[in-house]
Amino acid sequence: EDLGGSVEAFFFPRGREKELRFLKEDAVVIVKGRVSLQEESCRIFGEEVRPLEKGPSEYLYVRINPLAGKPDVVERLRVLLMQQRGSTPVFLYFVRQKKLIKTDASFWVEVTPELCYQIEELCGPGSCLVLNEESKFLMSIA
Repeated sequence: EDLGGSVEAFFFPRGREKELRFLKEDAVVIVKGRVSLQEESCRIFGEEVRPLEKGPSEYLYVRINPLAGKPDVVERLRVLLMQQRGSTPVFLYFVRQKKLIKTDASFWVEVTPELCYQIEELCGPGSCLVLNEESKFLMSIA
């Protein structure tokens, strides 16, 4: 339902105190449970409730320095990112052009220490940063 409609949802609080904190006025949540349809009314007997995901909690930031003698760095980086597919958005910063690009979702990755090691081997020390939403914001205004 949207914010203009409603469905009655019933929860039995025993053992669900942590989940029930998500139930607030105008909160957008996902409810799992049994549905009861009677005439023109609908009720849900809730078994689980959680907030609707807001988006990624972290981002991968790759700084691409001008590397003499390595013209294939961007292509090798593209192949590496495509091999590590996941849900973490990737931003590429091209130092020479002073350009920041958010990659297409097909280049998003599963961040691992090994991936960061491989990126730094390819692009140089300090070129791989994993940022949360707050540090991304600070980076963008700096």
